[in-house]
Amino acid sequence: MTFRVYATGGPYAPKTEEEFLARKSLLIVRGAADLDDALAFARDFIATGQKVWAIECPDGTTIGRDGVSSLLRERASALIDRPRVL
Repeated sequence: MTFRVYATGGPYAPKTEEEFLARKSLLIVRGAADLDDALAFARDFIATGQKVWAIECPDGTTIGRDGVSSLLRERASALIDRPRVL
């Protein structure tokens, strides 16, 4: 089971949700074994100036940008010991 983290950065990155959805199939996706790993990837992407658009869960649900931000705040203490991955 894999969680998929969608993040973009740079001058050609989507600026809106609509642009992200239109380009989603062209983006490189980072896979993670569990939600905490996916959140650790998201934290590290954000730390390098990238935007995290979504995390897709194995059960088919999608956590959007706002949900990712909320989870990062809630789970910050659990992620402290996770090594930086980028």
